[in-house]
Amino acid sequence: MIRVVFISFMVVSLAISCGKGNSSNQGYDLPQILQDDTLRVLTLNTSTSYFIYRDQPMGYHYDMITEFSRQYKLTPKIIVAKNSNSMIEMLKDGVADVIVYNMPVTNKMRDSVLYCGVQQISHQVLVQRVQHSDFMITDVTDLIGKKITVVKGSRFHDRINNLNNELGGGIIIEDIGGDTTLVEDLIRMVSKGEIEYTIADDDLATFNQTYFNNIDVHLPISFDQRSSWIVRKDSPILADSLNKWFEL
Repeated sequence: MIRVVFISFMVVSLAISCGKGNSSNQGYDLPQILQDDTLRVLTLNTSTSYFIYRDQPMGYHYDMITEFSRQYKLTPKIIVAKNSNSMIEMLKDGVADVIVYNMPVTNKMRDSVLYCGVQQISHQVLVQRVQHSDFMITDVTDLIGKKITVVKGSRFHDRINNLNNELGGGIIIEDIGGDTTLVEDLIRMVSKGEIEYTIADDDLATFNQTYFNNIDVHLPISFDQRSSWIVRKDSPILADSLNKWFEL
């Protein structure tokens, strides 16, 4: 009932705001989205965000944005990007209205986007195959001399480089081009024995353990990191509406 009242109030408020100023001043925000009846949604094809199972779209983030869209009588248009960097570029280019994926909150990004919607705290973990305890990595210092495979240019790449510097060098870092490779692809490769180690966010790694029971994800290699959804700077009403909706 509270959501219905809030949404009715917002629609009235937005209708009033549409009559003020012009679209060039307002950008493409929720009033314009409501007029077009479509919310353009960027995400990645992952087990925690969006995937197709038996011809049905599923995923935690997909379910959330679908419910939000339903409350505003919008049709969500899902656009699957190749990787996180391409999502940012597509959002800035006006291809979509919102990124529904766990995007890390950084001071650098705050200058160009608005964080909103789902808020989450996670940390990065080492993904390795389960084997005899003598061969398991149980401390970050054990990574010296080991090959870690990560997507080039990703935050996991940044973290393993920083960790390598903290340890004084010795970690063998293998970069894989990030145009089409996702973290889940690397987790699958670890499970199959195609690579030895990779790095992933703890929630994604833990979720993938349900599919690959021969992987271990217990070793943290970073501090906690906040993540959130993202909209453009010129969409403050959409950002505020997403925040209010998740608070209800």
